[in-house]
Amino acid sequence: MDYHVWFAYVVTAIVFSLAPGSGTVNSISNGLSYGTRKSLAAIAGLQIGLAIHIVLVGAGIGALVAQSALAFSVIKWVGWCTSFGLAFKNGEIQNLYPLKRHMKVAVQDSCCAVRC
Repeated sequence: MDYHVWFAYVVTAIVFSLAPGSGTVNSISNGLSYGTRKSLAAIAGLQIGLAIHIVLVGAGIGALVAQSALAFSVIKWVGWCTSFGLAFKNGEIQNLYPLKRHMKVAVQDSCCAVRC
């Protein structure tokens, strides 16, 4: 890769990283909720993640994943499992249990009295 292409890529990545987006909303929300000092860790984490993303894109990992259906599927399922695990850990999945209990009561109160 020529240096002028690499330089243009880095400059573009820096410009896009300065544009407002979800990271900006997260930083502002943390700053308002917890103060500037406590939100610095989240801001540093966002910037480290962005740097890793820039390096992976620059290395051409996206092109490799686009060519391999297996790699794409593995990444997709790992992401799904991570999201499911985080939802379960944070109690989002556990909040469905009261709904199941209410459904059971509603079904028992009906004329057919079927149990779930």
